[in-house]
Amino acid sequence: MTLSATYLLLPVAALLGAGCLGDTVVTGDPNSDMAYDPNADLTGVATSGPDMAVDPFVLFQSSVQGLLITDCGTCHAQAGGSYPGFLATTATSDVYTTFTHFPGLIGATPETSRILTKDVHVGPSFHATGTYMPPAQLAADAIVIADWIKIYNQHNTIAAASDMGVKKARITPFLPVMGTQKSIDLGELDSAYAGVTLTFTPTAIGTTSIQLKDITLKATATVGVKVTTPVFARYDAATPTIAIDIDYDYLNKDIAAYPGGTTVFGPSLTIFAYTTGQLIDVSFDKLAPATGAAPDMGTGATVCKNVAGFTTFKAQLTGGAGINCANCHNAGVGGFNTNGIANNASDATTCPAVLVNTVPATPGNSAIYLHVTDASNHAGGKLAAGAATAYLAALTTWLNTEK
Repeated sequence: MTLSATYLLLPVAALLGAGCLGDTVVTGDPNSDMAYDPNADLTGVATSGPDMAVDPFVLFQSSVQGLLITDCGTCHAQAGGSYPGFLATTATSDVYTTFTHFPGLIGATPETSRILTKDVHVGPSFHATGTYMPPAQLAADAIVIADWIKIYNQHNTIAAASDMGVKKARITPFLPVMGTQKSIDLGELDSAYAGVTLTFTPTAIGTTSIQLKDITLKATATVGVKVTTPVFARYDAATPTIAIDIDYDYLNKDIAAYPGGTTVFGPSLTIFAYTTGQLIDVSFDKLAPATGAAPDMGTGATVCKNVAGFTTFKAQLTGGAGINCANCHNAGVGGFNTNGIANNASDATTCPAVLVNTVPATPGNSAIYLHVTDASNHAGGKLAAGAATAYLAALTTWLNTEK
Protein backbone atom coordinates (compact mmCIF):
# COMPACT_ATOMS: atom_id res chain seq x y z
CA MET A 1 0.00 0.00 0.00
CA THR A 2 1.07 3.57 -0.17
CA LEU A 3 2.36 4.37 3.28
CA SER A 4 4.29 7.54 4.00
CA ALA A 5 8.03 7.80 4.59
CA THR A 6 9.71 4.36 4.76
CA TYR A 7 6.47 2.59 3.79
CA LEU A 8 5.79 4.68 0.69
CA LEU A 9 6.43 1.82 -1.74
CA LEU A 10 4.66 -0.90 0.18
CA PRO A 11 1.26 -1.69 -1.40
CA VAL A 12 -0.25 -3.48 1.57
CA ALA A 13 -3.72 -2.03 1.53
CA ALA A 14 -6.75 -2.22 3.69
CA LEU A 15 -7.75 -5.01 5.98
CA LEU A 16 -11.01 -6.78 5.12
CA GLY A 17 -12.30 -6.17 8.60
CA ALA A 18 -9.83 -4.27 10.75
CA GLY A 19 -11.16 -4.24 14.29
CA CYS A 20 -13.48 -1.54 15.60
CA LEU A 21 -10.82 0.54 17.30
CA GLY A 22 -11.60 3.74 19.15
CA ASP A 23 -11.41 7.03 17.30
CA THR A 24 -10.70 5.40 13.95
CA VAL A 25 -14.24 4.04 13.64
CA VAL A 26 -16.12 5.51 10.69
CA THR A 27 -19.71 5.32 9.57
CA GLY A 28 -21.00 3.06 6.82
CA ASP A 29 -22.70 -0.25 6.07
CA PRO A 30 -21.09 -2.84 8.39
CA ASN A 31 -21.66 -5.57 5.83
CA SER A 32 -20.19 -3.70 2.89
CA ASP A 33 -16.86 -5.02 1.66
CA MET A 34 -15.50 -1.97 -0.11
CA ALA A 35 -11.87 -2.37 -1.07
CA TYR A 36 -8.92 -0.24 -2.20
CA ASP A 37 -8.88 2.11 -5.15
CA PRO A 38 -8.03 -0.16 -8.11
CA ASN A 39 -6.01 2.70 -9.59
CA ALA A 40 -3.76 2.91 -6.55
CA ASP A 41 -0.05 2.11 -6.82
CA LEU A 42 0.42 -1.65 -6.29
CA THR A 43 4.02 -2.13 -7.38
CA GLY A 44 5.04 -4.97 -5.07
CA VAL A 45 5.66 -5.62 -1.41
CA ALA A 46 9.23 -5.02 -0.31
CA THR A 47 9.39 -7.92 2.12
CA SER A 48 11.62 -10.96 2.39
CA GLY A 49 11.20 -13.93 0.06
CA PRO A 50 9.33 -17.04 1.15
CA ASP A 51 11.16 -19.72 3.10
CA MET A 52 9.92 -23.15 2.04
CA ALA A 53 11.27 -24.63 5.27
CA VAL A 54 8.71 -22.66 7.26
CA ASP A 55 5.38 -24.29 8.03
CA PRO A 56 2.66 -21.71 7.21
CA PHE A 57 0.39 -23.12 9.94
CA VAL A 58 3.06 -22.82 12.62
CA LEU A 59 4.07 -19.35 11.40
CA PHE A 60 0.42 -18.23 11.40
CA GLN A 61 -0.05 -19.35 14.98
CA SER A 62 3.21 -17.84 16.20
CA SER A 63 3.34 -14.55 14.29
CA VAL A 64 0.09 -13.74 12.47
CA GLN A 65 -2.89 -14.95 14.47
CA GLY A 66 -2.18 -12.79 17.50
CA LEU A 67 -1.86 -9.55 15.57
CA LEU A 68 -4.98 -10.32 13.52
CA ILE A 69 -6.94 -10.91 16.71
CA THR A 70 -5.63 -7.62 18.10
CA ASP A 71 -6.29 -5.63 14.93
CA CYS A 72 -9.51 -7.29 13.80
CA GLY A 73 -10.86 -9.53 16.53
CA THR A 74 -13.15 -6.97 18.16
CA CYS A 75 -15.48 -7.30 15.18
CA HIS A 76 -14.44 -10.46 13.37
CA ALA A 77 -13.68 -13.16 15.97
CA GLN A 78 -17.33 -14.07 16.52
CA ALA A 79 -19.10 -16.70 14.43
CA GLY A 80 -22.53 -15.53 13.33
CA GLY A 81 -22.06 -12.00 14.63
CA SER A 82 -22.82 -8.71 12.94
CA TYR A 83 -19.59 -8.81 10.90
CA PRO A 84 -17.92 -11.55 8.81
CA GLY A 85 -16.42 -13.97 11.34
CA PHE A 86 -13.19 -14.76 9.53
CA LEU A 87 -11.29 -15.10 12.83
CA ALA A 88 -13.91 -17.20 14.61
CA THR A 89 -13.26 -20.48 16.37
CA THR A 90 -16.04 -23.03 16.03
CA ALA A 91 -16.61 -26.63 17.08
CA THR A 92 -15.15 -27.80 13.77
CA SER A 93 -12.72 -25.02 12.86
CA ASP A 94 -9.78 -23.29 14.51
CA VAL A 95 -8.79 -19.72 13.59
CA TYR A 96 -6.31 -20.86 10.94
CA THR A 97 -8.89 -23.04 9.21
CA THR A 98 -11.59 -20.37 9.34
CA PHE A 99 -9.23 -17.68 8.08
CA THR A 100 -7.68 -19.66 5.22
CA HIS A 101 -11.06 -20.91 3.96
CA PHE A 102 -12.92 -17.61 4.15
CA PRO A 103 -13.81 -16.39 0.63
CA GLY A 104 -11.61 -13.65 -0.74
CA LEU A 105 -9.13 -13.20 2.10
CA ILE A 106 -6.05 -14.79 0.57
CA GLY A 107 -5.16 -14.20 -3.06
CA ALA A 108 -2.26 -15.30 -5.23
CA THR A 109 -0.13 -12.41 -3.95
CA PRO A 110 -0.28 -9.95 -1.04
CA GLU A 111 -1.45 -7.30 -3.49
CA THR A 112 -4.51 -9.37 -4.45
CA SER A 113 -5.35 -10.57 -0.94
CA ARG A 114 -8.41 -8.92 0.54
CA ILE A 115 -7.00 -9.17 4.04
CA LEU A 116 -4.61 -6.49 2.76
CA THR A 117 -6.90 -4.69 0.33
CA LYS A 118 -9.76 -3.65 2.58
CA ASP A 119 -10.16 0.10 2.82
CA VAL A 120 -11.40 2.10 5.79
CA HIS A 121 -14.85 0.88 6.83
CA VAL A 122 -16.26 0.66 10.37
CA GLY A 123 -12.72 -0.02 11.54
CA PRO A 124 -9.26 1.27 10.63
CA SER A 125 -7.28 0.26 7.58
CA PHE A 126 -3.73 -0.50 6.48
CA HIS A 127 -4.23 1.70 3.43
CA ALA A 128 -2.87 5.22 3.45
CA THR A 129 -4.92 7.69 1.43
CA GLY A 130 -5.05 11.44 1.04
CA THR A 131 -7.24 11.65 4.14
CA TYR A 132 -6.14 8.64 6.20
CA MET A 133 -2.79 7.45 7.55
CA PRO A 134 -2.69 4.04 9.26
CA PRO A 135 -1.07 3.82 12.68
CA ALA A 136 2.54 2.61 12.63
CA GLN A 137 1.60 -0.68 14.29
CA LEU A 138 -0.93 -1.52 11.57
CA ALA A 139 1.69 -0.74 8.92
CA ALA A 140 4.15 -3.08 10.63
CA ASP A 141 1.50 -5.80 11.01
CA ALA A 142 0.65 -5.56 7.31
CA ILE A 143 4.24 -6.43 6.40
CA VAL A 144 4.12 -9.53 8.62
CA ILE A 145 0.84 -10.61 7.02
CA ALA A 146 2.24 -10.02 3.52
CA ASP A 147 5.30 -12.18 4.24
CA TRP A 148 3.09 -14.95 5.58
CA ILE A 149 0.83 -14.84 2.51
CA LYS A 150 3.86 -15.41 0.28
CA ILE A 151 4.85 -18.46 2.30
CA TYR A 152 1.29 -19.76 2.43
CA ASN A 153 0.97 -19.42 -1.34
CA GLN A 154 4.25 -21.22 -1.94
CA HIS A 155 3.07 -24.15 0.15
CA ASN A 156 -0.45 -24.24 -1.25
CA THR A 157 0.24 -23.34 -4.89
CA ILE A 158 -2.65 -20.91 -5.19
CA ALA A 159 -3.56 -20.20 -8.79
CA ALA A 160 -3.67 -16.57 -9.90
CA ALA A 161 -7.40 -16.78 -10.58
CA SER A 162 -8.17 -18.10 -7.09
CA ASP A 163 -9.77 -15.97 -4.40
CA MET A 164 -8.66 -18.14 -1.49
CA GLY A 165 -6.57 -21.17 -0.54
CA VAL A 166 -8.15 -23.48 -3.10
CA LYS A 167 -9.11 -22.93 -6.71
CA LYS A 168 -12.82 -22.17 -6.95
CA ALA A 169 -15.43 -22.63 -9.65
CA ARG A 170 -15.66 -19.09 -11.01
CA ILE A 171 -17.71 -17.54 -13.80
CA THR A 172 -15.77 -14.96 -15.82
CA PRO A 173 -16.76 -11.40 -14.74
CA PHE A 174 -19.42 -9.89 -16.97
CA LEU A 175 -21.22 -6.59 -17.41
CA PRO A 176 -24.73 -6.75 -15.90
CA VAL A 177 -27.53 -5.32 -18.02
CA MET A 178 -30.22 -3.72 -15.88
CA GLY A 179 -33.63 -5.30 -16.31
CA THR A 180 -32.35 -8.16 -18.46
CA GLN A 181 -32.19 -11.65 -17.02
CA LYS A 182 -28.70 -13.13 -16.90
CA SER A 183 -28.53 -16.88 -17.46
CA ILE A 184 -25.35 -18.77 -16.58
CA ASP A 185 -24.95 -22.35 -17.75
CA LEU A 186 -22.99 -24.23 -15.08
CA GLY A 187 -21.63 -26.37 -17.87
CA GLU A 188 -19.09 -23.53 -18.23
CA LEU A 189 -17.59 -24.73 -14.94
CA ASP A 190 -18.03 -28.47 -15.33
CA SER A 191 -19.41 -30.23 -18.39
CA ALA A 192 -21.24 -32.66 -16.09
CA TYR A 193 -23.68 -29.83 -15.32
CA ALA A 194 -24.35 -28.68 -18.89
CA GLY A 195 -27.85 -27.24 -19.06
CA VAL A 196 -28.10 -26.54 -15.33
CA THR A 197 -28.55 -22.79 -15.01
CA LEU A 198 -28.21 -19.99 -12.51
CA THR A 199 -30.37 -17.00 -13.44
CA PHE A 200 -31.05 -13.58 -11.96
CA THR A 201 -32.13 -10.15 -13.12
CA PRO A 202 -29.91 -7.13 -12.29
CA THR A 203 -32.07 -4.18 -11.28
CA ALA A 204 -30.95 -0.62 -10.49
CA ILE A 205 -31.76 0.60 -6.98
CA GLY A 206 -31.40 4.35 -7.10
CA THR A 207 -28.14 5.50 -8.68
CA THR A 208 -25.58 3.74 -6.48
CA SER A 209 -26.77 0.15 -5.93
CA ILE A 210 -28.09 -2.80 -7.87
CA GLN A 211 -30.07 -5.85 -6.86
CA LEU A 212 -29.76 -9.33 -8.32
CA LYS A 213 -33.42 -10.34 -8.23
CA ASP A 214 -34.87 -13.85 -8.38
CA ILE A 215 -31.57 -15.73 -8.10
CA THR A 216 -32.65 -19.16 -9.27
CA LEU A 217 -30.82 -22.47 -9.61
CA LYS A 218 -32.52 -24.73 -12.17
CA ALA A 219 -31.64 -28.37 -12.76
CA THR A 220 -32.23 -30.26 -15.99
CA ALA A 221 -34.67 -33.16 -16.16
CA THR A 222 -31.87 -35.61 -15.34
CA VAL A 223 -29.06 -33.60 -13.72
CA GLY A 224 -29.20 -31.84 -10.37
CA VAL A 225 -26.52 -29.82 -8.58
CA LYS A 226 -25.65 -28.59 -5.11
CA VAL A 227 -23.58 -25.41 -4.89
CA THR A 228 -21.64 -24.44 -1.78
CA THR A 229 -21.02 -20.81 -0.77
CA PRO A 230 -22.15 -18.84 -3.82
CA VAL A 231 -20.07 -15.65 -3.66
CA PHE A 232 -20.83 -12.62 -5.82
CA ALA A 233 -18.16 -9.98 -6.39
CA ARG A 234 -17.70 -6.84 -8.46
CA TYR A 235 -14.70 -5.62 -10.40
CA ASP A 236 -13.41 -2.57 -12.18
CA ALA A 237 -13.49 -3.36 -15.91
CA ALA A 238 -9.80 -2.44 -16.19
CA THR A 239 -8.76 -4.95 -13.49
CA PRO A 240 -11.18 -7.89 -13.64
CA THR A 241 -8.97 -10.17 -11.54
CA ILE A 242 -8.99 -8.19 -8.28
CA ALA A 243 -12.37 -7.85 -6.60
CA ILE A 244 -13.41 -4.41 -5.41
CA ASP A 245 -16.27 -5.80 -3.37
CA ILE A 246 -17.30 -9.29 -2.21
CA ASP A 247 -20.69 -10.19 -0.79
CA TYR A 248 -21.00 -12.88 1.90
CA ASP A 249 -24.79 -13.28 2.03
CA TYR A 250 -24.58 -16.97 1.11
CA LEU A 251 -21.40 -17.86 3.02
CA ASN A 252 -21.35 -21.55 3.98
CA LYS A 253 -24.77 -22.10 2.44
CA ASP A 254 -25.51 -25.28 0.46
CA ILE A 255 -28.18 -24.69 -2.18
CA ALA A 256 -29.46 -27.61 -4.24
CA ALA A 257 -31.67 -28.05 -7.27
CA TYR A 258 -32.69 -31.67 -7.82
CA PRO A 259 -33.40 -33.21 -11.25
CA GLY A 260 -36.41 -31.51 -12.75
CA GLY A 261 -36.48 -28.93 -9.97
CA THR A 262 -35.85 -25.25 -9.38
CA THR A 263 -34.63 -23.50 -6.22
CA VAL A 264 -34.80 -19.78 -5.47
CA PHE A 265 -31.96 -18.57 -3.25
CA GLY A 266 -34.27 -16.42 -1.15
CA PRO A 267 -34.24 -12.64 -0.69
CA SER A 268 -32.27 -11.07 -3.48
CA LEU A 269 -28.71 -9.86 -3.24
CA THR A 270 -27.99 -6.14 -3.04
CA ILE A 271 -24.65 -4.89 -4.35
CA PHE A 272 -23.97 -1.55 -2.75
CA ALA A 273 -21.94 1.31 -4.24
CA TYR A 274 -22.15 -0.12 -7.73
CA THR A 275 -20.77 2.13 -10.48
CA THR A 276 -22.01 1.86 -14.07
CA GLY A 277 -19.57 -0.16 -16.14
CA GLN A 278 -18.32 -2.37 -13.32
CA LEU A 279 -18.33 -6.14 -13.81
CA ILE A 280 -19.70 -8.81 -11.52
CA ASP A 281 -19.10 -12.53 -11.21
CA VAL A 282 -20.17 -15.50 -9.12
CA SER A 283 -18.03 -18.30 -7.76
CA PHE A 284 -18.66 -21.39 -5.66
CA ASP A 285 -16.50 -23.27 -3.21
CA LYS A 286 -17.63 -26.42 -4.95
CA LEU A 287 -20.25 -28.04 -7.15
CA ALA A 288 -21.62 -31.49 -6.35
CA PRO A 289 -24.32 -33.70 -7.84
CA ALA A 290 -27.83 -33.52 -6.34
CA THR A 291 -29.40 -36.86 -7.16
CA GLY A 292 -32.80 -38.40 -6.61
CA ALA A 293 -35.90 -36.49 -5.63
CA ALA A 294 -35.87 -33.29 -3.60
CA PRO A 295 -36.33 -33.95 0.13
CA ASP A 296 -39.66 -33.03 1.65
CA MET A 297 -37.97 -30.73 4.16
CA GLY A 298 -35.73 -27.96 2.83
CA THR A 299 -35.36 -24.78 0.90
CA GLY A 300 -37.49 -24.42 -2.17
CA ALA A 301 -40.82 -25.96 -1.07
CA THR A 302 -43.53 -24.26 -3.10
CA VAL A 303 -46.82 -25.85 -1.92
CA CYS A 304 -48.24 -24.81 1.45
CA LYS A 305 -49.82 -27.59 3.47
CA ASN A 306 -51.11 -25.32 6.22
CA VAL A 307 -52.28 -21.93 4.95
CA ALA A 308 -54.07 -21.30 8.26
CA GLY A 309 -50.76 -21.75 10.07
CA PHE A 310 -49.18 -19.22 7.75
CA THR A 311 -52.05 -16.80 8.40
CA THR A 312 -51.18 -16.94 12.10
CA PHE A 313 -47.45 -16.50 11.46
CA LYS A 314 -47.85 -13.58 9.07
CA ALA A 315 -48.31 -11.16 11.99
CA GLN A 316 -44.53 -11.49 12.30
CA LEU A 317 -44.14 -10.18 8.73
CA THR A 318 -46.63 -7.32 8.77
CA GLY A 319 -45.53 -5.30 11.80
CA GLY A 320 -48.13 -6.74 14.13
CA ALA A 321 -45.46 -8.59 16.11
CA GLY A 322 -42.16 -8.75 14.28
CA ILE A 323 -40.92 -6.80 11.27
CA ASN A 324 -42.96 -5.21 8.48
CA CYS A 325 -41.69 -6.96 5.35
CA ALA A 326 -44.54 -5.56 3.28
CA ASN A 327 -42.90 -2.12 3.35
CA CYS A 328 -40.41 -3.31 0.75
CA HIS A 329 -41.63 -6.65 -0.52
CA ASN A 330 -45.22 -6.00 -1.56
CA ALA A 331 -43.87 -5.25 -5.03
CA GLY A 332 -41.63 -8.31 -5.11
CA VAL A 333 -38.38 -6.55 -4.20
CA GLY A 334 -35.59 -9.05 -3.75
CA GLY A 335 -37.41 -11.95 -5.31
CA PHE A 336 -39.66 -12.11 -2.24
CA ASN A 337 -43.23 -11.04 -2.96
CA THR A 338 -45.59 -10.37 -0.05
CA ASN A 339 -48.24 -8.81 -2.28
CA GLY A 340 -51.62 -9.06 -0.61
CA ILE A 341 -50.19 -10.29 2.67
CA ALA A 342 -52.64 -8.16 4.67
CA ASN A 343 -55.60 -9.81 2.98
CA ASN A 344 -56.54 -13.26 4.26
CA ALA A 345 -58.08 -14.10 0.90
CA SER A 346 -54.61 -13.87 -0.65
CA ASP A 347 -52.82 -16.04 1.90
CA ALA A 348 -53.05 -19.12 -0.30
CA THR A 349 -51.02 -17.18 -2.88
CA THR A 350 -48.66 -15.42 -0.51
CA CYS A 351 -47.89 -18.49 1.59
CA PRO A 352 -45.87 -20.32 -1.11
CA ALA A 353 -43.87 -17.14 -1.84
CA VAL A 354 -42.87 -17.02 1.82
CA LEU A 355 -42.38 -20.77 2.13
CA VAL A 356 -39.82 -20.88 -0.68
CA ASN A 357 -37.63 -18.62 1.50
CA THR A 358 -37.68 -21.05 4.43
CA VAL A 359 -36.04 -24.31 5.51
CA PRO A 360 -38.74 -26.31 7.32
CA ALA A 361 -36.23 -28.86 8.59
CA THR A 362 -34.21 -26.17 10.38
CA PRO A 363 -36.26 -22.96 10.65
CA GLY A 364 -33.28 -21.02 11.99
CA ASN A 365 -31.59 -21.45 8.60
CA SER A 366 -34.51 -19.86 6.75
CA ALA A 367 -33.69 -16.83 4.62
CA ILE A 368 -36.65 -14.91 6.07
CA TYR A 369 -35.12 -15.40 9.53
CA LEU A 370 -31.43 -14.96 8.71
CA HIS A 371 -31.92 -11.76 6.77
CA VAL A 372 -33.57 -10.02 9.71
CA THR A 373 -31.14 -11.33 12.34
CA ASP A 374 -27.68 -12.05 10.89
CA ALA A 375 -24.90 -10.12 9.13
CA SER A 376 -26.42 -10.18 5.64
CA ASN A 377 -26.86 -7.08 3.52
CA HIS A 378 -30.56 -6.87 4.36
CA ALA A 379 -31.53 -3.24 3.98
CA GLY A 380 -34.89 -3.57 5.74
CA GLY A 381 -33.67 -3.59 9.30
CA LYS A 382 -33.04 -6.22 11.96
CA LEU A 383 -35.03 -7.65 14.82
CA ALA A 384 -33.97 -7.03 18.40
CA ALA A 385 -32.96 -10.13 20.37
CA GLY A 386 -36.30 -10.53 22.17
CA ALA A 387 -38.33 -9.98 19.03
CA ALA A 388 -36.07 -12.40 17.11
CA THR A 389 -36.76 -15.13 19.67
CA ALA A 390 -40.52 -14.69 19.35
CA TYR A 391 -40.24 -14.49 15.54
CA LEU A 392 -38.30 -17.76 15.35
CA ALA A 393 -40.72 -19.48 17.71
CA ALA A 394 -43.69 -18.45 15.56
CA LEU A 395 -41.85 -19.44 12.37
CA THR A 396 -40.97 -22.85 13.85
CA THR A 397 -44.57 -23.47 14.88
CA TRP A 398 -45.77 -22.84 11.34
CA LEU A 399 -42.97 -24.71 9.56
CA ASN A 400 -43.41 -27.79 11.72
CA THR A 401 -46.78 -28.19 10.02
CA GLU A 402 -45.21 -27.87 6.57
CA LYS A 403 -42.80 -30.81 6.94
